[in-house]
Amino acid sequence: MATSLFYVLICLLVLVVTKLPFVVETRRLAHPKTQYSNFLTDLEGLSKGQTAKGIPELRHYLKRYGYLNNEYSRDDNNEELYDEVLESAVKLYQTFFKLNVTGKLDSETIKVMSKPRCGVADNPVQVLSKRKLKEEAVDGTQQHNFINIVEDYAFFEGKPKWPYTQIRYRVDSGIQYPEGINETQFKTALEITGIVYTENCVLQIEEALEGHPPDVRTGFYRGDHGDGYPFAASTLGHAFSPTDGRMHFNADQDFSINDPIGPNQYDLVWTVMHEFGHVLGLAHTQVGNAIMYPTADPGVMKRYLSEDDIQGITTLYPWPPF
Repeated sequence: MATSLFYVLICLLVLVVTKLPFVVETRRLAHPKTQYSNFLTDLEGLSKGQTAKGIPELRHYLKRYGYLNNEYSRDDNNEELYDEVLESAVKLYQTFFKLNVTGKLDSETIKVMSKPRCGVADNPVQVLSKRKLKEEAVDGTQQHNFINIVEDYAFFEGKPKWPYTQIRYRVDSGIQYPEGINETQFKTALEITGIVYTENCVLQIEEALEGHPPDVRTGFYRGDHGDGYPFAASTLGHAFSPTDGRMHFNADQDFSINDPIGPNQYDLVWTVMHEFGHVLGLAHTQVGNAIMYPTADPGVMKRYLSEDDIQGITTLYPWPPF
């Protein structure tokens, strides 16, 4: 009975959101214009039917990260009302992050929304639709499909990928590094990333030699850095789907490659591995221990691909048959 109710809830959430002219811009990145956590604290406890000055910012946040149609606005211009559509978007967000699905801005929801994260939008409809099939398979209703839907990895719309297997990257010149990080450390993080992906799929990832044009250009930047998606204080980095090749990191964040990571620092290797996953074609997953999970915690290191990440990258770039 509980499983059936869960399916009904998922279907209703997807229906409400997708009946709007919902567009997930896979080659365009989703970045906030403000430090979202400033207004989120003031919204804690809010529910449908209430009004608050921070509601427009909440709506902006949910649009930017893929939970609300970008074109949605209230016909009566009452932008401060927590309406039914906004509640449905919050429920979709809570479902994606495996929170208590109430539609209310409880403390746990505010906590997750306040976390620093990747600037690329999530793809909740794709991921939750896949999870629904997975749960049905476990129930025995679609056992013949179970082998194909074990994991929760996701791709960009259209499943873009590189048409070749040797991917070369290059660090942009003249960039400003964050405090405590230099070019050698950044290149070390990139080298580790290349090794990890190379070990887990058919790709060969390495730094571009002099005279060879790179496929991926990367570096640290601050604020508005010319790609149309200025960094907010809450953004760790962002990247574009294949075959754009741009991958940018926020120079105003406190990164480290040390072991252990400081309690207020973010693991640069983890962040580079995550954004490189986007460059290769992976989107965000629901799996909390995966490299491709959207948010990050300070003081935590991730240096290996999870089973979910491996399933995703080998689906895009499979090993040749024996």
